[in-house]
Amino acid sequence: MARKIRIISLISYFFIFLMGSMIAMPFGCIILLSFLDFQVFKFSIFAIVGIILIFVYLNAMSSKKAFIFNSISFFLLLYPIINRIILFPRSTFNYPFFYIPFVLFVLGYLTSLFFEFNALRNNTSKSV
Repeated sequence: MARKIRIISLISYFFIFLMGSMIAMPFGCIILLSFLDFQVFKFSIFAIVGIILIFVYLNAMSSKKAFIFNSISFFLLLYPIINRIILFPRSTFNYPFFYIPFVLFVLGYLTSLFFEFNALRNNTSKSV
């Protein structure tokens, strides 16, 4: 259950639209194209590392190590978006193609971490 919710939240993460000077662009494309511009790449590298961590531990059984790395990857994925929110005025992000996928990502990922924590807690309490 936690894996499915995490995958859905990752899909919504890639469809967070950030407004450019002329058009809005999905955040997934910004991450992929960030290799061409160092100013964008230095913030997108956190998201790239977070995505790699998620895919490495996506099929791992519930363990403390997997939970810790999934929690770290959440903050790594959140960092570039929060950085954009801090750098640009709030009116730049006042459109549904930004805040609906952003809220879905945050709530979905936190929900998957909650389910993973409960599964981890239930596994450790049964073994004791």
